[in-house]
Amino acid sequence: MHFTRASTHPFHHRPAPCFRTDAEGNIALSRDWSGLLTGALRFDRVVLQTRNACARLVTLAPLPALTLSELGHAQDDQGDLVFDLSHWGQARAHLAHCSCCGSPGNIRVFDTAGRECLQLCAHPDTEPADWADFLAPLAAPINVPVHPLLHGGFYSGCTLTADAGATRCDPALLPVLLNLFARSEASLNCSLHTPAATQRRRLSPRRVTCAHGLLTVADGVNTLQVALPALARIAVHPRQIHLIDHDGISPLSLHPTDTPEGACLWSAILHAALQRI
Repeated sequence: MHFTRASTHPFHHRPAPCFRTDAEGNIALSRDWSGLLTGALRFDRVVLQTRNACARLVTLAPLPALTLSELGHAQDDQGDLVFDLSHWGQARAHLAHCSCCGSPGNIRVFDTAGRECLQLCAHPDTEPADWADFLAPLAAPINVPVHPLLHGGFYSGCTLTADAGATRCDPALLPVLLNLFARSEASLNCSLHTPAATQRRRLSPRRVTCAHGLLTVADGVNTLQVALPALARIAVHPRQIHLIDHDGISPLSLHPTDTPEGACLWSAILHAALQRI
């Protein structure tokens, strides 16, 4: 058992919380999911990441207020963010400066099978002491045994009959399509699903890169990353596209935006992309 104390700014005089950690510095959290989601509303911006085995979707924004149903679902007013809390198993927090992004800490949520499905990171401008204050009431009590975390990888996606009536295309279509959206300064919706979390975002591609099979699309607020070698094909329908992995499972779908102009741009750009492969 280890203990760690949050660092504080020299001009802050409030005492810093002390946390029980494992050898890797992880803080076990209690299963107070409502407290976690409500407590995160104090921050102006957080980095929210949902992911599965083929893709991850990252958003820099305030966490919206979520309505909790009696069935254990939590979702925002638009249905863009939906959590099924019955699939949330354990959570671990980290309180340390990240040399990669500058964040002072994060929370990782694992489903009941031990697969990481969600990550909530503090914005780099967040004071470490403020993040520690957020974690303090969520930390598992020191006198309560903590079950070892068995990391089960990542969820592979949702099983769909996505190929029915679809045009089957090579995964090479995806970077072509998204580059055309970027050149047209157009937007599209993308949805990433796991049983524990579904996130839908409006993506306006401004930067599209592909290196070593990892496709990255970013617009300054949202970032989508897709591991192209993990895909077997793409199922193209007139109003939606499903990415299909080698097990016939769809980890991610793309759709036109919910406007007449968005639908027209979608059709034109999709037609142009299909002509190029």
